[in-house]
Amino acid sequence: MVYFRSNNFGIADSSRESFKMIYEQEAPVSNLCCCKDGIVVGCGNRALVVKKDESKRKKIAKFDRDVSAMDVCEELVACGDEGGGIKVIGRMRSIVRQYYEHEARVNEIKISGEMVMSCSDDMKVKVFELSKPKSVVTIAENTDYVKSIDVGDGVMFSGSYDGFINGYSLSTFEKVFKYDTKRRVSKVCALGGGRLAFASGSEVCVIDVENGGKETGRFFHIKEVTSMMFYEGRLYTVSLDASIRVFTVDLRMISKIGIRGGILSIGIFDDVVCLGLEDGGVLELVKEKAKRDMVELRCREGELDDEVKIKVVPNRLEKFNFLEKRLNAFEYKKSMIHAVKRRDIQELFAVMSYIHERGEFEHALQDLSRREVEDVLDVIIEFFMVKELVPIFTECIETILFLYERDIKDDDTLGRKIEVLGSVIDDEMYFQEENLRSIAFLECFQG
Repeated sequence: MVYFRSNNFGIADSSRESFKMIYEQEAPVSNLCCCKDGIVVGCGNRALVVKKDESKRKKIAKFDRDVSAMDVCEELVACGDEGGGIKVIGRMRSIVRQYYEHEARVNEIKISGEMVMSCSDDMKVKVFELSKPKSVVTIAENTDYVKSIDVGDGVMFSGSYDGFINGYSLSTFEKVFKYDTKRRVSKVCALGGGRLAFASGSEVCVIDVENGGKETGRFFHIKEVTSMMFYEGRLYTVSLDASIRVFTVDLRMISKIGIRGGILSIGIFDDVVCLGLEDGGVLELVKEKAKRDMVELRCREGELDDEVKIKVVPNRLEKFNFLEKRLNAFEYKKSMIHAVKRRDIQELFAVMSYIHERGEFEHALQDLSRREVEDVLDVIIEFFMVKELVPIFTECIETILFLYERDIKDDDTLGRKIEVLGSVIDDEMYFQEENLRSIAFLECFQG
């Protein structure tokens, strides 16, 4: 008899060790911008600049209500608060302008040249010129909260909970684009070249503005998408599912990095990525030198992108006493659900590897509730890019489809999970195909 021992199964997940903590506060970091002076964050009713190298923070402005939106452009910082107030701060923390025209929470704010644009829960979009004390344009065409704005290709785009994405010319502010997404729009992000990304719940879509809003790509996070950013030809998305994902403009995933905790905001400056967390932390991406057997460089479209290589190693850090007892008592279902709910990759790999080797997935997946099936699918979606788990997950997916085919057809939530899983698998196949092409190309020049 071969008994399960936790230290027989382990996996080194270096992707979760790529960031370092540079700042912490009690409140969630829902607003974050990066600039040459450091990182600007919202902390309650204050806007702070965090000096990364000095580990110091300085207050640059105080508001009547909690800070709800911010943007940085060179030496200007624009912030909006929960009550609708807006302040534009310049050098030496001087207040350049103050506006109190919005009647509700400011959801997003953008600086474009000499203009400041904002959107609010009062269902309005406003445009301010820094040379004038009042707004020069007010747009009140939406019937629900306007949650996001962005600027690209000479157009200001807005996204609302009423489902509409509108585009207005920056020169005349006449409407030049209108698209009904038929779902709540929480974020919009201009990608250039006539393309626009938007988020609705956990879904990210890219549409072709010049082609009437034709959808050109779609992807699903596991949980709600909280922020998006376009930088150097790449779309970065973050989510409450604790992952940051990088896409091409046609929404092909290039990279994914996971951390421990929901992500609320993202900022990038000078190629350094910073994340604002639900638990109040601010993380900065650590750029390390390549180490043998840990990091490999992959060539994609003329660029070198760091990709984490995950290596299977013995795990001697912890003995999973609960799991050892359950698995050795043939309680496969309880063990698997326990590991799935904890979402710890060490436990997950250990348990599922053992069940896979013993051919007991049908036993482990029998008589699950629909909620438990959802949890298993969520874990597969989250960790599908870990190559050591692919054959294990493949058998698991086949078993789920065999046991719960009717439930999946009858339940919209389960059906949507399968759709998300299919999207993840397609992206991973594309990624591997492109990697093989790069390898074949490089081998042509080797003797």
